[in-house]
Amino acid sequence: MELTLESIKDTLERYEFKISTVPKTETLPFDQAFVFLGRDETGRDWVLHLRLFEGQIPASDGGKAQRMQFLNLFIHLPFRIKQEQYEQVCRLICILNKGVPLPAFGAGEADNTLFYNYTYPSLDGTMDEDVFLTLVGMVVHVLSSHIDSFEPVATGKQSLDEMMGEAKQYAAALSSDMEEVENA
Repeated sequence: MELTLESIKDTLERYEFKISTVPKTETLPFDQAFVFLGRDETGRDWVLHLRLFEGQIPASDGGKAQRMQFLNLFIHLPFRIKQEQYEQVCRLICILNKGVPLPAFGAGEADNTLFYNYTYPSLDGTMDEDVFLTLVGMVVHVLSSHIDSFEPVATGKQSLDEMMGEAKQYAAALSSDMEEVENA
């Protein structure tokens, strides 16, 4: 599929996503779309922000630069980081980004926000539709799998060390259960 606002909208609507689009203007030089992903258990909206923009990669031999198209997938997590928790959340981001298939968690120091920000590059301005849908699905999966790790630390309900201790206890219990199964 072409990486255009229209093709992205058509593809997502075929799969019953709710989407609104905003074409680029002089003041906002990129096309964008907002995809409603649903609500979490507490009723907070999840909205994926898609941005399409162009850029160039300089040629290594000093020749003509290569034009590229980029699809940026961005979503704010629906809570703020308490200032005193910022360092712990950044440590958690580093830990989780090592283990997720698309490492793209980040934090905004100025506004204490937590976000996921992944950019897909395309040399020819196209993207396989299955790859696109898989990418959107992976973003949803990564977020839903790790929101429960971030929120308690970000809001100060649990320290990162407490969370890591619980994870180690869980891993030890799981290992013990596996040993029992193997010995049975």
